[in-house]
Amino acid sequence: MSNAIQQQADRMLHQWEQAISQDGVKLVRLMVKTEDISMLDAFYQYMLGIDTDQQDITFLLELPFSSRETFSKEILTQIDTTIEEWNTATFPEELPFRRIEWKADYTETKDGNEAHLAVSNMNAFVKYLCPEGTPKVSFIFKLLGIYDEADFNKWLEQALQLPFDKAMVWGIADYVGFDTMKEIANRYEKDVISISPDINLAKAAEQIAEQLAQEASEENSPDANFRMHLIKLMRATNDKNSTEIDKQTKLCIDIILDRVQYDPNWIAQLVVVYTLLHSYHIGMKELDNALFFADKAIETAYLSEGKIDSTSSFKLQGNAYMLKGNVLILKKELRTGAEVYQQGADTYKKGGEFRLCCECLRVAADCWHKLGEADKELDSYVKAFELVDKFSADDIWSSTYPLLLLGLYQHSERHRVMPTKQIEQALLPLLGENWLTLLHSYKHNLGHYEQYSDLV
Repeated sequence: MSNAIQQQADRMLHQWEQAISQDGVKLVRLMVKTEDISMLDAFYQYMLGIDTDQQDITFLLELPFSSRETFSKEILTQIDTTIEEWNTATFPEELPFRRIEWKADYTETKDGNEAHLAVSNMNAFVKYLCPEGTPKVSFIFKLLGIYDEADFNKWLEQALQLPFDKAMVWGIADYVGFDTMKEIANRYEKDVISISPDINLAKAAEQIAEQLAQEASEENSPDANFRMHLIKLMRATNDKNSTEIDKQTKLCIDIILDRVQYDPNWIAQLVVVYTLLHSYHIGMKELDNALFFADKAIETAYLSEGKIDSTSSFKLQGNAYMLKGNVLILKKELRTGAEVYQQGADTYKKGGEFRLCCECLRVAADCWHKLGEADKELDSYVKAFELVDKFSADDIWSSTYPLLLLGLYQHSERHRVMPTKQIEQALLPLLGENWLTLLHSYKHNLGHYEQYSDLV
């Protein structure tokens, strides 16, 4: 993490710890802007990290809310799976390991309250982990879609009506402007605390740009004027000042058009401007406008082909495809979004950006999975696996590539195109004989695998 991003993560963790330390709090409602989703995901990983000062226990539950009748059981299934992965994982000798001898009781139901099954079991699990009531045990719900908001709120209300173990707290994100849980938070103000984590990516980017601008000014660099207006554009988008946005956009583009005739590398700066405008319109929930600027970014990035070095050009194009794919997914156009992410993957591959290529393939696979397109999902996994020789063990653990490998291995149709032996032959030299256990554990720990570097 850059210093600016690291500082935000530290402040976010402090806010979280303050919230869960308050007596009687059952649920922390994380109020975030849609443009900060990626930083929120990074924060979840940060909370799970072994290199933070946090002493509490955190579990990340990634699942969609499909119905009130099935959600509690789906939560417990994920907790049981997490426990099994923990118990079968291989840990370095110097790290403490405690086997978890606990299983969910799926008979703990209560007529008229579908949340009772989950809450009663989670209370029991927390009591098992922390019989003295400390430290806190946080369950973070990363909801991969809510198919019926009214049904979800009813389930959540049922949960809040039940007693929580004093060591247990839940966390759920609620997006500013959508406010899915606003009424619940108002009705259960003693149980729910709403916080607005300081996860402003635009602010972090502005801090980084200000530093660069200062350096450029000190060196009397010719692009110092552009950086100054770019910073002002960032600030204007952050403040949602449309008049200033129009003004600074024009000034930035005027400078770019003047410079690009002498140096084609300025094409990249035009993509930066379109990227800022794309992010601004996402934050304003103006998705059609965001899509327009994503298309402008793609169009501009293609102009760089043959004019700047090919690696930079392909990366620029790939970045632009990711912008468009992101908007399409927000618009619920998953099929088109998957196809655009596939274009991004192909472009990144041409430029030798294999990690970004595989990240695009991961998102595409997720879209195909949600659409029920098993063959296309599998194809994305296979394309990612074909790049395994481009990764070292360190590269694998510091990226989302393990999720692709695990997705391939677990796919129901995988055996007809790729036998287990082929996967094993590729992964044994990189990850060792416990490769499958490590992949399962990676998914739970979300990439914090520095402790495994000596095992492979």
